[in-house]
Amino acid sequence: LSPLPEIPRGAWRCPKCIME
Repeated sequence: LSPLPEIPRGAWRCPKCIME
């Protein structure tokens, strides 16, 4: 998944946590 500007870099460690 491409990192979106709205989501912080650290959050991308757990993309599933953001999606859900």
